[in-house]
Amino acid sequence: MEPEDEPTWWDRFAPTVYNFLSLAMTLAFATAGLAAVYLLWGLFSGQLAGVDSLSKLDRERIVGIVSLASQTMAIGLGIGTLCLTALSWSEESLGYLILAGAAALGIGVPFLHTSMGGQSGSVASATAVASFVTASIAPGVIGAGLIAWDVTRRFMGATKDRPVEKMEMAFGATAEAEARPMRLSLMAKCWEGPYCRELIRPHCPIFIARKACWREKRGCMCEEEIVNEAVSKSSSALLGMAPSPEFNYANPATPASRFSQSVAPRRVELNMAQKRERCRNCIIYNEHEREKYKLLLPVVILGGIALVAAFSPILRDMIVWGFSILEKAVATVSLQGGGSGIQFGHPTEAIQWAFIVAIGLMFISKLVQALEWMCFEVKI
Repeated sequence: MEPEDEPTWWDRFAPTVYNFLSLAMTLAFATAGLAAVYLLWGLFSGQLAGVDSLSKLDRERIVGIVSLASQTMAIGLGIGTLCLTALSWSEESLGYLILAGAAALGIGVPFLHTSMGGQSGSVASATAVASFVTASIAPGVIGAGLIAWDVTRRFMGATKDRPVEKMEMAFGATAEAEARPMRLSLMAKCWEGPYCRELIRPHCPIFIARKACWREKRGCMCEEEIVNEAVSKSSSALLGMAPSPEFNYANPATPASRFSQSVAPRRVELNMAQKRERCRNCIIYNEHEREKYKLLLPVVILGGIALVAAFSPILRDMIVWGFSILEKAVATVSLQGGGSGIQFGHPTEAIQWAFIVAIGLMFISKLVQALEWMCFEVKI
């Protein structure tokens, strides 16, 4: 019996760190929640609206309590969000959820207070309303940072060289890469890639015709006739490249079951759809898709940046229009007289460009995802 691996110092320390962060997060969010409930009760019950009519001593006492509750809520949310980020760092949607929660806190609470006829005439009431905006800053910054990191990580992953997953291939899973011949085209043909055998290449009909196997829908990895024809013209031994003959027939078996079949089925010519599916499961064609992805990636990124830049004037007009529509919507559902509500005002140029940059990052990220889908999922 082999001895178990000796645990590292982190293996011993990690559970303690996890438990500490979990406890700190729970206490921080619980404390912030109690402070938020206290402030919400004071706002929506109307208790804080009449504070200015009290004596000076009572006003100072209540304003002090409201300020303490506001600070407690802000600190608790900040610490709780940091602990949550450390515990759930790998979650891709974490930043979006945190930012949505911060927006609900910093925009939603003041909007509800205003739309329900709440007044901020007293110092205590104004302090309580402003405290929710202040408390949303730390979670908002953390959420925005996580979103920026997620987008950056996607771009960094997109620019890395992605190897072909050989174990997922039905054809050529055991093939090893060889030295590449001289490239004659921007997009390598099958015989210009690393999985074409130097010994067979001069006698292969695909190479002789200077075509690509995925264009002809046949090749050395999927049809043993190609290998046999090439080897028959060579003095070398037969190479184990193409699979057993049943892969030349309709409804081919999977790689796991092909060795269990002792008798090949009756020969039926594959139709074009079956041949295309065969190519999608071939290591040579997947290497071709990988090269296509590397070639198109900078075109997609630069094209996305160019599109966002070209449409930036229209986007800025749409952002201004969106702010005005949001103001009208708030005024429509407001319960105050005159249909008043939160006034966002005309967004500054800095805010407009911040929205354009955010929209551009998301747009380019989706373009890269679409390219990955076409090259590695659909394999067009």
